Amino acid sequence: MTNNIFNYATSELSQDAFLCWCANWFNDSSNQKLREMSIELLKHFAKVNDIKSVRIERQFSRKITITEENGKENEEKPISVKIDVLLIVNNSVAVIIEDKTATSEHDEQIQRYSRGVKQIIECSKKGEPFYGVQSIRSVFLKTGFIFDEDRCVKADLVVTSEDLLKILGKYVGNSEILDSYVEKLENDLQFNEALKHYVASDESFWDWKIVKYSIAQYWLMRDIFPETLWTDRDNWIYRVYNGTSYGRPWTQMHILEENHKNSEDFFSVFWRIDTDSNGPYLSLRSYEDKELHKENAAQMDRHRTLYDAMSATMKNIVVEKDFFTWEDVKPSKYKGNCREAEIIHINLCDMLKSGEDTRQEWMNAVRQMTDEFVTKAKEII
Repeated sequence: MTNNIFNYATSELSQDAFLCWCANWFNDSSNQKLREMSIELLKHFAKVNDIKSVRIERQFSRKITITEENGKENEEKPISVKIDVLLIVNNSVAVIIEDKTATSEHDEQIQRYSRGVKQIIECSKKGEPFYGVQSIRSVFLKTGFIFDEDRCVKADLVVTSEDLLKILGKYVGNSEILDSYVEKLENDLQFNEALKHYVASDESFWDWKIVKYSIAQYWLMRDIFPETLWTDRDNWIYRVYNGTSYGRPWTQMHILEENHKNSEDFFSVFWRIDTDSNGPYLSLRSYEDKELHKENAAQMDRHRTLYDAMSATMKNIVVEKDFFTWEDVKPSKYKGNCREAEIIHINLCDMLKSGEDTRQEWMNAVRQMTDEFVTKAKEII
């Protein structure tokens, strides 16, 4: 591995600085190739054919009050606008860049910041002008792995590592900084691609990719449940998402979310990939939206009745399909009193050590069980 500064400067702040460095070559004529690179990048971000000027604001921050519709009344709401990189192109287009490396957008940052800048523009018409901005363009830049939640971000433009490489790769050889950044992007993409091959190794399972990396878990979940099943991008059904517990990654995907009868309370059912002392596993679980209270007999009875019915439904499916043995996949303990209740638990070790044909047969069985479970579960709700 070469001594690349971006192997150490991995934060979003470092990437912010690099983006500003790239954009500012428009204002520096000492290297014509890098200026061309800046122009191409700005055209892509701003969707402007002719770049005449660019003003760069890093970590732009303002506290303002926005007006939001709340039923029939308008509500005044204070928000903090904290934009990673703000580019003012041609004194007319404000380009809001939300920059991420390993994480994703949260709390609708881009939409909030866009509303904030719009409010700043409106206020500036009555006083000091805001650079003469007439339009806003939002950019979500994610150089890490693109998870499903990144595909749901509402921005005018989503820029990935591959998108950046198409532009920046043309200008390699003109700056050590640029070359180092391009090399880092290429290495990261190769590493993420290698995580598609999540099959088991001869090492301890604690060193398996499926145990250590959420990206490997994502690929497994998507191999079992293709993205084509995720038909509604605004819905959690068949959307894959991930998190960590005590530093260990887990990955989940909802297959069902319904309200209880005659109630606004709802529950969900999801698959989870995680690891315990016996190795990586795939677990089907139900989850209650509200905390369970033992003193609320009706609520507890409702939960236990539904859990018992879903558990019995899955047991019948497992026995009828005859691919898994119920004794091997049933929960180790009765979960009817738990808010998050395990329905079945499938150890992944044997599957991950098996050949391609066996893995495909295993995945087909899980998919078929899921389809049948969803159909029958809706009948008992």
